[in-house]
Amino acid sequence: RNMIISIAIPCYKSRKTIGSVVSEIRSVFQNSPNYDYQIILVNDYPFDDTFELIQQLCREDSKIVGVNLSRNFGQTNAKMAALPHVTGDVLVYMDDDGQHPADGIIPLAKKVMEGYDVVYAYFREKKHSVFKRFTSFLNAKMQELNGSKQKGIHITSFFAISRLMVDACLNYHSPFPAMAGYINTLAGKT
Repeated sequence: RNMIISIAIPCYKSRKTIGSVVSEIRSVFQNSPNYDYQIILVNDYPFDDTFELIQQLCREDSKIVGVNLSRNFGQTNAKMAALPHVTGDVLVYMDDDGQHPADGIIPLAKKVMEGYDVVYAYFREKKHSVFKRFTSFLNAKMQELNGSKQKGIHITSFFAISRLMVDACLNYHSPFPAMAGYINTLAGKT
């Protein structure tokens, strides 16, 4: 059987971008016969018409799952909401705005299949504003200081985790969503 890669995408006001992101993902898999996909679109802003487009995408492709949250819970909670729907051997998280290249999905999954529990994409240049890069830098330093991130690890929202890690995350029961810290703690123990 082909390896199945689940791709989870938190969607926030994504009506203008999510269609092209899904199209790009599907194109990558059309050219990769040894791999199959599942796309999980989690709508984290139910106050616009993004979920209507997600429903249309689900009708067009049975490999797409749509999840509609009742309010804006934030990206981490949207990522957590995707976990019960994952059927793949590997889970890849990516953003809804087209910033993450879909052709990076399979290389991330291959690295996980080499035996890693978590693999982060690394970008030499980011397309974000100076303010966004600065706040990301500060956030990374704070995570290093509080012990939820190892020094020198570049955490991005484009990453892959093993099936073992998916199952472990399904057992994460905390009122404080800190998925990256939890994954990094688990990865350090396996």
